Amino acid sequence: TLAGPKTAKKLRNEKYFRSIVIARNLPEGFVITDIAQAQKILNLYGKLTSLELTSEKGNDGHLLKDLDLYLKTNSSPNDIEKLTESFHLNLTAFGFLSYVVGLFIVYSSVNLAYEQRKGLLKSLRGIGVSARLLSSILITETVLFSIIAATFGFICSILLASALLPNVSITLRDLFGINITQSIPISYNFFILSLAISIVGAIFSSASSLWKIATLDPLDTSKQLAWYEKTRVGLKFQSLISAFLILLIPIMLVVSNGLISSFILLAAVLILATLLLPIFLWFSLTLVLKCDFKNPITKWFFADSKQQIDGLSVSLMALLLALSVNIGVGGMVGSFKRTFTGWLDQRLVSELYLVSPSVDISKQIIQEMTDKVEAILPIVKVSDKIDDEPVDIYGFKVHSTYINFWPLLDATEDVWEQLAESKGVLINEQLARIMNLKPNDKIVIYPHYDSKIKIQIVGIYSDYGNPKGQIMMPISEFE
Repeated sequence: TLAGPKTAKKLRNEKYFRSIVIARNLPEGFVITDIAQAQKILNLYGKLTSLELTSEKGNDGHLLKDLDLYLKTNSSPNDIEKLTESFHLNLTAFGFLSYVVGLFIVYSSVNLAYEQRKGLLKSLRGIGVSARLLSSILITETVLFSIIAATFGFICSILLASALLPNVSITLRDLFGINITQSIPISYNFFILSLAISIVGAIFSSASSLWKIATLDPLDTSKQLAWYEKTRVGLKFQSLISAFLILLIPIMLVVSNGLISSFILLAAVLILATLLLPIFLWFSLTLVLKCDFKNPITKWFFADSKQQIDGLSVSLMALLLALSVNIGVGGMVGSFKRTFTGWLDQRLVSELYLVSPSVDISKQIIQEMTDKVEAILPIVKVSDKIDDEPVDIYGFKVHSTYINFWPLLDATEDVWEQLAESKGVLINEQLARIMNLKPNDKIVIYPHYDSKIKIQIVGIYSDYGNPKGQIMMPISEFE
């Protein structure tokens, strides 16, 4: 059995470890022995807890699945892959929000069309046409228009993506060495899915108007008063939903710290704002109508405006959501541009990057290049866990390059002086948020199995697109 000096001293008198041999190149806290001996010590006869893959990973992963095994790596994820996923997530979120805005616009258009057809609906219902037949005809009309619109939108999106893809491909190839196809694969399933989304959205947007037609009496179909009473019922229903959202939002503010819960919170705020808009208009006009108007035309103007709330409020709600999406997408694109530029400046600040396979080769490179370049900034890394959170711990040389280009979100006043004196560490934004840390807090690192070190945090830096925590410290402190 092999172990480091401290570990061997601690275990020498224990059962199974009396013939332990000191191996000075082993890290403390680890013991290496024969598999059969390890199974005997751990009381796991005939069992293995893990296997270490020392060769390249094969292309065929069926063998691992057949043996009920999975491959676990401890390497950092690809930065550009995570950056792309983050941007794609933003686009998906705003795309979904745009879809909701589209539903409101379709709802408003359908509602306006039904308003204009009230005279026709009255005549048809009066001569005995059933509400079911009318609803079926109108649903067929809605589906037909949605198929035409979806087909047109699908063709336009393919043409637009095909026009933009070559520039994206060139950028990724020149900047990151990633080759992507320059053509858009057109999938039959994707086209069917596009049609389905359009049809479902159109029917969902038309449901309210179809319900009004199905439930109103034939003679009341064209009466303004009937639609007015329906508006009051609709506003009461919206008030109940708004009250529920008002109770939900404070709860979500307290408990939401994940992606899904944050999206739910954002959706609740947007929906609440849109639902409160017609309610606000209704009560505002009700208060105005209590005034004593000397001119009857003025009173008629406000009374008629109140009567039109049902027809106009949906358009205003759609406008409100569209404005939110416009501001949100503008903010997202602008922030992504600034963040991506900062991400590039942070990672491509040096003229040349070298990855060395060993410490000996690193020393040779440093010795060879010392008098030929302005600065050599070595970086070393180990992967570890802090409070069960995976982190990468980096050692770096404090230099003006970092001082001028490393973006700090929050830091102490003398952050770089403290780092130069090896009196603190930097952490990335992800670790700060996960563990609720800020500058001047202490972070505990366990360098050996029986010891721990408390190190002061002197700064927090941005690290867009990286899901893992990071700690950066001067090389002397790292060693």
